Amino acid sequence: HPHARSYANIRQILESSNLSGRCKQRAGAIFRTIAQAEAKVHGTDVERVHFHELGAIDSIADVAGAAICFEYLFENLGVSRVLSSKIELGGGVAICDHGALSVPAPAVCEILKGVPVSLGRANFEMTTPTGAAILKACADEFADEASFKIEKIGYGAGGKDAAGFANVLRVMLCEADLSGEERERNLGTHLG
Repeated sequence: HPHARSYANIRQILESSNLSGRCKQRAGAIFRTIAQAEAKVHGTDVERVHFHELGAIDSIADVAGAAICFEYLFENLGVSRVLSSKIELGGGVAICDHGALSVPAPAVCEILKGVPVSLGRANFEMTTPTGAAILKACADEFADEASFKIEKIGYGAGGKDAAGFANVLRVMLCEADLSGEERERNLGTHLG
């Protein structure tokens, strides 16, 4: 496969990049999360994992971009925790290098063990292994019920038509009132 890279190759790309040390650590943790899931699914060692679609330069850029974003939020906006709502996985079939896979893909299931998820809201893949790994490696908590004050909101629209609901990722910068006096700045994500 022309885009296949080993986990070691990707670590080397990240380490030789101009990313800050924290970005390298975060991006490395995201790829390590994917590598551990792929190793489990394929019955191999993490060091022997080869990324096919995820080895493409755009996937590496996605992960590095997420790491840069989180660093900015923590360093410049004072975010102290990342909260995520339950993750919608979708349904149907996804076509990948291995052929047709039912959604959610095996790696997504492995990555999101122990995380609250839902299925079937759409008949397509709503959570990719990359997206699952970014959330798993970066979120401090997964909960649908939280009390906070919204400060800022950002939206990203998906390209697929999701009949009956908006195919949108919403990210909110929030302030949580923990003990009446103690306040914490949180970043929350929500699909829908």
